[in-house]
Amino acid sequence: MFQVSLRTGDGAPYWDINGRKITPDAMLREEPQPDLVIVPDMHFDPNGGLPEECARLTQWLRDAHARGAIVTSVCSGAVLLGTAGLLDGKEATTHWGYADMLGRNFPEVTVCRERILVPSGEGHRVVTAGGASA
Repeated sequence: MFQVSLRTGDGAPYWDINGRKITPDAMLREEPQPDLVIVPDMHFDPNGGLPEECARLTQWLRDAHARGAIVTSVCSGAVLLGTAGLLDGKEATTHWGYADMLGRNFPEVTVCRERILVPSGEGHRVVTAGGASA
């Protein structure tokens, strides 16, 4: 049903927070472009802001959504969707540890702390999930 690919900005291998080497399948802009984008949880200080290397992904996310992709986030990934402007005027959720940051940095977003899953926007093409277990 799905052809899954792990993509990064440059397609280069990286090491995750646990020290495992991760080898992506492709760069973000490689074809075919995905119909479903899942922004995973990101490990950053909710008091320090989104890391610059993450913020550089916002245009690609906006483009994906504009061409019809469903764009989703898990946990702190909602902050990246907020930075991309995809949550403006919408309801969203995130991990409880990032809810204050999301509300503070994106006042045009209605943060639904009590909800574990929030589909929003036209056709529910923006979906946020509270925690990784959601």
